[in-house]
Amino acid sequence: MSGDRKDSPEGSVVETARLRLRRFTRDDLDALLEVFADPDARRFYPEMIEPAAVAAWIERNLRRYEEHGFGLWAMIEKESGRLVGDAGLSYQDVEGVPELDVGYHVLAAERRKGYATEGARACLDRGFRETAATVIGSIVSPANAASRGVAGRIHANVREFLRPNGVRLFYFTRRDEWERR
Repeated sequence: MSGDRKDSPEGSVVETARLRLRRFTRDDLDALLEVFADPDARRFYPEMIEPAAVAAWIERNLRRYEEHGFGLWAMIEKESGRLVGDAGLSYQDVEGVPELDVGYHVLAAERRKGYATEGARACLDRGFRETAATVIGSIVSPANAASRGVAGRIHANVREFLRPNGVRLFYFTRRDEWERR
């Protein structure tokens, strides 16, 4: 999208009280494999068990950084310096419309600590501050209760829509709603 801010390849692109989000590097492969290694993550991302799929995920985000200035970013816990997941922005198809989507994934051992909500909220804010998007959302499987909880905390609205792989929920916030917060 023209006018999107391009990030520096080094350092943080988003910071919160406990997290630093930075661009992925190819060296993040093993840590990202760990994010998708547990049964809950595999339930929703079964292809991410393969190193080649995770490497392709990183490559897609490297291209997104160049094309849009954003993508999913490695989510680093500041105190430990450990990669605890990812969060970020990408364009996703919602009924034929490319919508700006806030995505997030967290290591099993680090879930229920608020990292996904903290990272996702910072990404939502960045998306509205630095793009012309009028709507930003999060696409969630109805069966993914944890992800629905995060999306429900950061977005103002939700609706169902149909994808080739079934019904999905589109949690979303309109720019005017975000501005009133």
